[in-house]
Amino acid sequence: MFCPNCGTQLNDNSKFCSKCGAKTESAGAAEAPRPFPPPPPPISPEPHQQYGRTESMPESAPMLGDSTGMLDPMECIRSGWDMVKSNLGIFVLGAIIVFAINAAMSFIPIAGQIASIFLMPLNAGLIIMAFKAMNGSTPEISDIFSGYKRFGDSLLVQLVTGIFIGLGFVLCIAPGVYLAVCYMLALPLVIDSGMGFWDAMTLSMAEIRRQWMSFFVLALLLLLVILVGALALGVGMLVAIPVCACATASAYKQTFPVKNNLP
Repeated sequence: MFCPNCGTQLNDNSKFCSKCGAKTESAGAAEAPRPFPPPPPPISPEPHQQYGRTESMPESAPMLGDSTGMLDPMECIRSGWDMVKSNLGIFVLGAIIVFAINAAMSFIPIAGQIASIFLMPLNAGLIIMAFKAMNGSTPEISDIFSGYKRFGDSLLVQLVTGIFIGLGFVLCIAPGVYLAVCYMLALPLVIDSGMGFWDAMTLSMAEIRRQWMSFFVLALLLLLVILVGALALGVGMLVAIPVCACATASAYKQTFPVKNNLP
């Protein structure tokens, strides 16, 4: 390059002219700043790993949380009625069988009353029929006896919750009402997921407590359905009981992910 002042030939990296001392063009050119390196990308935590703590979630662990939001008691009743109406004959026949067996046992003194305890899985059979109707399948009369495939848990969940609720009513009415509402989904949990009776009771209480008033309203509506059925010369109970079973299945669907692990 050449000096811009006197024209003397200079080296390319000269900043001043060796003859006249004038600044060359390279002296005024500022060195281009070096760009800062981009920040490293954030490290995404592995599933169930947050704040340096790893949480294990076994596949078989029960899941809490609503599947469709808050419970709608009226929707449960409407859904229960629609399910029974679509399968009226089979539900009425199933209710007749349950009533007939229980009535037969009631005529046997003492032994019949003790034996009636072992008829509790028949109530699970009605819930199984309700789940099938809810899932779009056609219930079968043999489903009434399917609760005996999970005899132990379906019996114990009704027996133990009945004892707890009874004690609650004896001590004070309010605890009995509270427990009766909290255990509304214990039997459906045993039926749908194959859960043990104690885990089903615990999970039912834990979930229903979050929206206890909604389930309390549902319980009042179910009681109203039973009263209406009883007033219809008792024959209405053959429809009222299946409607209550189907409404309970609908409430379960609004509260837990349905697994369809029916016996």
